[in-house]
Amino acid sequence: MSLPSRVGHSTPTNGSPIAAHDETVEATKRLGVPIMIDMPEGRLIQGWVQDMKRPGSDGFAITTNIDLGVAGSHPLEQALLIRSWIKLPVAVSGGFEPSDVEASRRRSWDILIVGRGVTDSLDPARTARNLAASIELAEGHRS
Repeated sequence: MSLPSRVGHSTPTNGSPIAAHDETVEATKRLGVPIMIDMPEGRLIQGWVQDMKRPGSDGFAITTNIDLGVAGSHPLEQALLIRSWIKLPVAVSGGFEPSDVEASRRRSWDILIVGRGVTDSLDPARTARNLAASIELAEGHRS
């Protein structure tokens, strides 16, 4: 089953990001697929986030291209800001290492996506276990 060609594009031919959002939500509802809104650079604005939170959005994703570096504020800072505006889940990808204490200590995220920091380590399984233990330890200190 494939999505209509316009799904996945940020702006339809009429130029409205809200119309694109509504079209995407309609298609994903038909397919039973959750929709995460990727935060484009320069859109970390409360009004834009509120518009994109419209019914049908299941959360927000903050991604960075580590090869190009983090644009603007750190992804964990961006997640904290979004979290202050909405209650939908926030996923963070990139901008930290598995050993980054801030990633586990500051739970501004609901989903933490790790990549090369784990897969390129000398022992990926151990690195993943250590990251999970660090998060669990941080969670235990919050209770």
